[in-house]
Amino acid sequence: MALSTNLKKLAVVVVGVAIGSLGITSQALGAVLTFDDLPEHIYNRGTVPNGYGGLNWQNFGYVNPELQAQEIEPILRSGYLYGKVSGENVGYNSGGEPAIVTSSSLFNFTGAYLTGAWRNDLKIAVTGFSGGVQKYETVVTVNASSPTWFDFNYTGIDGLIFNSFGGTDAGYNPPISAGTGQRTHFAIENFTYEFASQSNPQPIPEPSMILGILAFGTFALRWQHKYK
Repeated sequence: MALSTNLKKLAVVVVGVAIGSLGITSQALGAVLTFDDLPEHIYNRGTVPNGYGGLNWQNFGYVNPELQAQEIEPILRSGYLYGKVSGENVGYNSGGEPAIVTSSSLFNFTGAYLTGAWRNDLKIAVTGFSGGVQKYETVVTVNASSPTWFDFNYTGIDGLIFNSFGGTDAGYNPPISAGTGQRTHFAIENFTYEFASQSNPQPIPEPSMILGILAFGTFALRWQHKYK
């Protein structure tokens, strides 16, 4: 009886360790902001509020391009529509102007999907800062027909600036709300990041190790049930 009880306890502990290990793996992937959990707004768009995802947002909006195309602008097609990756909304830089993300805590910016809204070969300079000092800058090129994932892997920053420029007209029919300037708007999806304080310094278990732990836990539980 004592051996059976001990095995049961050991199985519970082992399975708990395995589940905890799986949790560590998921944490290492960071958080993903899709802009889909933001409230519905008039004209199917709104302003990304400060505090979303624990970050501060300046000149970032969000839009539901499918509803906008169907209900507001029946003939409207744009990179917002083709830049959707998940859910309903995409983020964008209001007015085609530089857009900023800041935080009072250091964070690591893994990457995001980016798409030109009205222009092909649109350039986006993504600059990372810490304490007002530039640490990173990458210039990427996007089109208005499909999203492109970019790995940035900026670590230990407290600010990001997205500045778009250049490109050629993609031939869409921008609404009046897009303005009459260069229309250097871009769509952003799956903004992936983690706060530096949440970075896990412990090694992530290999999948085979996790499966082995779970297998042993299952065996122990079955053994205990058989000889109960």
